[in-house]
Amino acid sequence: MRCKLTIIVLLFCSVACMAQLTDEDLRQGVRLVDPKEQKNDGWLQEKMQLLNEKAHSELTGGISMSPRQYEDTIRSFFRTDQWEAAFPFLQAAEREWGDNAVICCLIGRYWFHRGSIDVARWYLIRSINEDISSTEALETLVKLEEQEKNYATAIVHLNDLLSWSPYNKRLWRKKIELYRLQGNDVEADRLLYRLQVIYPNDEEIRNDVIYRKEIHYLELSKGGNDKESQLALQDLIVQNPKEPEYYLALAASYLKEGKTDDALAVCAKGVNNTGGNRLLIRKRVAILMDAARYQEAEQYLDECIRRYRAMGLTELRDYLREQAAYAADAADAYTRHKNWYARTGSDEALEWLIRASMQRTWWGEAQYYLAEDQALHGVSKPLLLRRYEVEKQLGNDRTAAKLLEELFQMDRQDADICELIAEKRLREGTDLMQDEMWAQALQPLMQADSLTNDSDMHVVLSRRIATCLANIPDTTVVKDSLDWMQHSVLYEKEHNLDSAYATLMRYRPSLDEYHYVQRHRYTLQSRLMKNALTFEYQYARRTSIDEWSHNAYLTYSRRFKKDAFDVSAVYAARESATWTETLDPPSGKDTTYTSEGGTGVQIGAAYYHYFTWGDISVQGAWSSKFLPKAVVKIASSQNLPMEWAISERLQWRYITDNTPYHVFSLGASASWSSHNGFVLMPSIDAFLMQGKVYANGGFKMVYLPLEGDRSNVFASVSVGNAPDLDLLDSNLPVRFNHLNTGVGVGGFYLINGHIGISGSVDWYVMGNNNNTVRNYIYLHVGVGIFF
Repeated sequence: MRCKLTIIVLLFCSVACMAQLTDEDLRQGVRLVDPKEQKNDGWLQEKMQLLNEKAHSELTGGISMSPRQYEDTIRSFFRTDQWEAAFPFLQAAEREWGDNAVICCLIGRYWFHRGSIDVARWYLIRSINEDISSTEALETLVKLEEQEKNYATAIVHLNDLLSWSPYNKRLWRKKIELYRLQGNDVEADRLLYRLQVIYPNDEEIRNDVIYRKEIHYLELSKGGNDKESQLALQDLIVQNPKEPEYYLALAASYLKEGKTDDALAVCAKGVNNTGGNRLLIRKRVAILMDAARYQEAEQYLDECIRRYRAMGLTELRDYLREQAAYAADAADAYTRHKNWYARTGSDEALEWLIRASMQRTWWGEAQYYLAEDQALHGVSKPLLLRRYEVEKQLGNDRTAAKLLEELFQMDRQDADICELIAEKRLREGTDLMQDEMWAQALQPLMQADSLTNDSDMHVVLSRRIATCLANIPDTTVVKDSLDWMQHSVLYEKEHNLDSAYATLMRYRPSLDEYHYVQRHRYTLQSRLMKNALTFEYQYARRTSIDEWSHNAYLTYSRRFKKDAFDVSAVYAARESATWTETLDPPSGKDTTYTSEGGTGVQIGAAYYHYFTWGDISVQGAWSSKFLPKAVVKIASSQNLPMEWAISERLQWRYITDNTPYHVFSLGASASWSSHNGFVLMPSIDAFLMQGKVYANGGFKMVYLPLEGDRSNVFASVSVGNAPDLDLLDSNLPVRFNHLNTGVGVGGFYLINGHIGISGSVDWYVMGNNNNTVRNYIYLHVGVGIFF
């Protein structure tokens, strides 16, 4: 009796304690009685278990607070790295205050910490939609998109942050860092220079500016852009006036253009600013000696030795005096030809004077005699080229530019002139961009892009064109979601897929267009993936006999900025079969054939390199059995105006089907894309086998239901006295020198941004001389995974 009374009292006390639990106790996870510690009575253990379950239920479902209380509680857990302890309160907060911007932001932070990126992004964007001033959500989105390498998206969110805090140095430096990661150094540099204006005394920013200006100068110098490299060196001198290398490089650039006085002035300035740098002193003296200004050189050298106590320069003074003595005799060949032309007006003397003056970099003399030549013989392309070179060396940029335009009008097919015009248009567009005249800069930049064949210049131009498009109008102030869609289309046309995807994510489609926009997002997302894993399975059967052929393909692809690689493995299986055919020509007898069964494998690899005008590729494969023993393929493609593209291919196959033989093939294809979603693709292939030539032609029509989408359906036909290439590569029975026809239908469907499926059916008919035919059914299915 006493034992039972004790149990009842204990139970009553436990219930009373439970009733007095506060919210703070629940938040701290108060541990009630542990059933494992109650060993005296099984009935009591069961009751304690029920009470514990009730407390746990209250932890997850019985919480009720104001949004501020939830926020304080959850943040306290976050600060102490108790993320899982915060989860019940996040659930309760969402249940009560799911539309609150702060609550959505905290939920997004939790899932970001957990690594669930898509869920975190959804809550954080929802927080911004509820409260556009939610800077914490924007900050977290910037970290999230940077981690996922979606730099354009991160920049979009960072622009929103800067709209609330336009003078935050940390945010500006972060934006510059993101542009660097994106590869857009042009925009990153522009922002860095703007940041220096805002913070002129910041040493860290100053060092960054010097470093970037040095990089910019080296790029310009390597590209042969003398005018812009000089401006870059002048900027570097302003930033760091005590660095002698800048003065030396600028002086050398001026000398290259024949600007001797400018080079002398730069050296003198450098000597003064650096406190008598020996290299600069020697450089200035050497320039004066080359110009035969020996007396002036000696006077300057004596002054430097006296002012800077530069005793190490005395040997240079001795050498200078020796050279001055050798220059005393001025009666050279130039003077004789000059007198000859003055007396007789000889064309031979005039030509010699022009050549000699240009070789000796006497640009003023060359300018005079070229004017004489034009007055006597009129305008010609060689004359204009010489005049252009001289005016450029003299620094008469306006005259040189005018002459270059005349040359371009005279001969628009000259590759060298086109490159010079492209450089000129690039400078014009860049100047307009510096003045933020984005729309006006587009025309010269796009013309330059159409004229140049330099791949490096194409890269620079594509970045600057994309920058102009991004600022027409400035996307940081666009509020109408329709503008996000328009900007996404512009980015996609410029092949800037990262920015296209980022802006499309900001677009809010209506219910009617939701499906199209979502499909387009999948397409852009799949095209941004660097890796692809493709599994394909195909089987075929000849209708006249019971013989099946199976092939399974596994391919891994890796794409880089300008290159791509494929590695593939093929498994082939064949069933043995026996059949009878009439001899050719018919002799009244039948012949019985038996095909071998078994399995084989093929290993292959491919390399692709992409240019602005197209691509080239090299492929090779080797197999053990059934498939072609060896395959080598070289191909290229070119993009043409008016939505046309062409491709060429040269291939060799060694096939060991019954009798081994070599097959060489040369083929070409074209494609034309219409504006209503159709792509037409004619092709032709010529074959050389055992000294005989064969051919096969085909036509394929592809329909893309959504503009820009990869999902498609297609139909194809082929005909020739050689088999289709698919039959050769799959090593199915083939016929040369007989009529071969084929038809096929199929399609590809992109399920989402990471998965796509494909399927096709082909029917081949191969004729024999005995008026019989072989029908072959060919089925193909595949799955692609993009990541």
